[in-house]
Amino acid sequence: MRIAIPSEDGRTIARHTGRASGFIIYDVTDVGASRVGVRTVGGPSTERTAGGTIEERPHDGCRNRHHNHSDIFELIGDCRAMISFGMGPRLVSDLARAGIEAVFCTEEDADRAAELFAKGKLVRSSQSQCEHEHNHRRHHERSGFSR
Repeated sequence: MRIAIPSEDGRTIARHTGRASGFIIYDVTDVGASRVGVRTVGGPSTERTAGGTIEERPHDGCRNRHHNHSDIFELIGDCRAMISFGMGPRLVSDLARAGIEAVFCTEEDADRAAELFAKGKLVRSSQSQCEHEHNHRRHHERSGFSR
């Protein structure tokens, strides 16, 4: 199974998925996790191929990130789970519709979280640990956006 972990630095899990600069991609089995590559929002991504070479994947960039999750799904569409510290309820819903499980945890190290997940030992949080307001209606009213 392939999983994604949002990150700002390629080492730790981002505090908010929708604002992450990229995703660390792992292939997981019941014995462990192996890092496949990093897929960057709005920029080139690198990924290790089956033959072990590193390949650059182009990306069209990010348009209207806050209100449209299509750029995220463009990057993680082949994943079956996303391990995250936090994300908004709309992204959780969009992931579920795409068949991607949202897994919340308080582990900060991405490699460790992937390894624990692979072995069925990741301590899951019951809810997103997202630390910012998700009153999107109020945001739309203030910013002039309308739905």
